[in-house]
Amino acid sequence: MTITPEDQQEIIDEIVKTYNGLNPLIRGFMPPVPSLLKQIPSAARKYTLAELIEFLEKAHEEKKIP
Repeated sequence: MTITPEDQQEIIDEIVKTYNGLNPLIRGFMPPVPSLLKQIPSAARKYTLAELIEFLEKAHEEKKIP
């Protein structure tokens, strides 16, 4: 599936908005987004983003992750 130009721009805008919302001190220690995504465990790559979000929200609620 190809990401439409409109969706590409919306995704970029949201990432920039989130990144810019971080404390500048913390932002200075953040690696680039592609580097963060490469750290996703291979076990997680077989699931959809929606499934991962749901799982991680539940894990957070259960205090299993920060």
